[in-house]
Parts: sequence; C-alpha cells; structure tokens
Amino acid sequence: MAKVTVAALQIGSDPAGTAATLDRIRAFEGEIAASGAKLVVLPEAILGGYPKGEAFGTRLGYRTEAGRDAFARHVAMLQEIIAASAPWPE
Repeated sequence: MAKVTVAALQIGSDPAGTAATLDRIRAFEGEIAASGAKLVVLPEAILGGYPKGEAFGTRLGYRTEAGRDAFARHVAMLQEIIAASAPWPE
C-alpha cells in the first residue's frame, strides 16, 4: 500500500465571511505544499461559516435586533455558497 501524506488544517471560519475564510485557508498553501501533502482535511462546515461561539444576540426566549442582523448575514453567506455550487447533480 502506498503511503500518502495528509495535511489536517484545524482552523475555524473567519467571522468576516467565506472570502476571508478562503484567504485564511490559502495562507497555509506554502506550508502544505512543502509538506508534500496530497490531501488536505478541513473541519466540516468551514466554508459554511459555522459561527463558533456566535449566539446571534439570543438568550432563552429573546433575540436582539443586532442578533437578527448577524443571523441574516450568516444565512445570506450560506445562500451564496449554495448558489455557487449549483446546478446540483440529479
């Protein structure tokens, strides 16, 4: 069995959105190439911008207007990712 070098990039999404997250991932390109990795493994939902630690202005039974706005921006970013992935295979 052939040996393959795998790079594991354990980073989080950038709160600034998908483009910033992609920039963060690309920042490791040189190190990954130098390692000889043939495969890079990333956390699930990294491009979906999983907002680790973001509460969207909520607490039990309550959400702030700023939280609603933050959630709307997050949903819009996800919709851009979905649209860029279309058309979906049948």
